[in-house]
Amino acid sequence: MDYIYFFGAIGSAMMLAAFFLKNLGDLDDNTIYDEVMNLLGSTFLIIYTWDLNAWPLFIMFTIWAVWSAKVLVEKTIKKS
Repeated sequence: MDYIYFFGAIGSAMMLAAFFLKNLGDLDDNTIYDEVMNLLGSTFLIIYTWDLNAWPLFIMFTIWAVWSAKVLVEKTIKKS
């Protein structure tokens, strides 16, 4: 089995978990768990799409990762 599918599977699972944590969980808007999982999942999917040469998805997940990092920094600053 090719190792790259591991990155796709883990990244997709983390993005789905972040979605369910945010929308179906009991988390408030000040927690950072969903943003951390979005950032990590996006990073795994960036590696996955880079290897597959899926450039539109690579660009989308890169923008998503940058946005998640921005929100994560804002929430961290807001908490302190």
